[in-house]
Amino acid sequence: MLANAGVGYFTTKGGSAVNNGTITAKVMEQESVINLGASLGLNEANTFYSDANSMMGLDAFDHGYVSNESGGSIEMYGRGNVGMLAIDESTAENAGQITLDALWVDADDTTTLRSNIGNDAGAMPLVWQ
Repeated sequence: MLANAGVGYFTTKGGSAVNNGTITAKVMEQESVINLGASLGLNEANTFYSDANSMMGLDAFDHGYVSNESGGSIEMYGRGNVGMLAIDESTAENAGQITLDALWVDADDTTTLRSNIGNDAGAMPLVWQ
């Protein structure tokens, strides 16, 4: 995964990705979590928005397909993480393990969350199965 942002696997336009291993994502700096919709004034109907965005384990867009197989593991630590996401006529299947810990903060992190990061359910990690 990229430092402070990224997706473990991203598929689009009919592509597919299968996870049989371990995807681990850690938000190392709280200030890297963004409220994308509010920050950029976005309002696209086929786009996923959350009050807190950082990293995604598996992401399928525009007829894409992602699968976390029975031996697969997605471990997400920190605010704004999404385990799996499928939008715009895409599919996500999970037979593995997904762990989300939104309260985790790196011991060396001296930053804070941005002021526009929510603290309601919309700003918490998501797993749709």
